[in-house]
Amino acid sequence: MVTSVLLTLTNPPTIIMFAAVFTALAPAGGLESTGALATVAGVFAGSLLWWCIVVALVSAFRHAVVRNARNWIDRISGIVLASLGIAELGRGISS
Repeated sequence: MVTSVLLTLTNPPTIIMFAAVFTALAPAGGLESTGALATVAGVFAGSLLWWCIVVALVSAFRHAVVRNARNWIDRISGIVLASLGIAELGRGISS
C-alpha cells in the first residue's frame, strides 16, 4: 500500500492533472488557507476511498479466478504494458 501511495505521489501526470484541476476550480483571488486545506483533504479522502474500493473488489474476486487464468492475465498485462512503454520510447526518441 505504501508503494502505491508513493508511486501515485511521484507520478508526473497525476501531479499535472491535480494542478490543472486546482487551477481551474480555484477562485480568481486564490484560495484562503481553510479552503485550500479543505480542497486538499477532499482530494486525499476521495483518492483514499477510491483505492480502498479497488483493493477490496480485487481482493474479493481474486480467488474467483483460478491460478492459471491469473498467470495468463499477468502475462497479457505485462505484454501490453511493455508494448506501450516501447511505443513511448520510440516516440520519444523519434521526436
